[in-house]
Amino acid sequence: MDLRALRGRWAAQASLPAISAETMAGADRRAQALGVPELRLMEHAGTAVAAAVRALAVDLGRWGNGPIVILCGPGNNGGDGYVAARRLGLAGASVIVAVVASEARPRGVTAARNWDRIARDTGIVKVRLPVARDVAMFGHGVEKAAVVVDALLGTGVRGVLREPI
Repeated sequence: MDLRALRGRWAAQASLPAISAETMAGADRRAQALGVPELRLMEHAGTAVAAAVRALAVDLGRWGNGPIVILCGPGNNGGDGYVAARRLGLAGASVIVAVVASEARPRGVTAARNWDRIARDTGIVKVRLPVARDVAMFGHGVEKAAVVVDALLGTGVRGVLREPI
């Protein structure tokens, strides 16, 4: 696979410095203090992820050639993934959402709301991976994916990682 064109297209974004979890969490808090609801922030984040995934899949010639797999954790990062899944599904992609969490439904109100939206969508395949063994077994089929999205952990992660992550 020739990645030169892709590297050229994404070089400007790749050269930007990474944003720390603390900085991003602060930006979220400031936006909410200014009246931007958490649901809107999540919708914008997930929509941006979906746009980037679609652009990447198109650039790689993989759009429509395998599912988009989105690995979602139990928190708001997973909620961003649910929004991305919905948006990609609306754009015509085959989408598999793998919920990597011991809970069947996200803990947070906003993430749960976005889970509820895709739970009713029969066009999005949902897979629950509550233990590490399930994650490992699921991982054997990931090479068939057009793109794999990591929406597992975000700015709220604390302490040592627990199973199934």
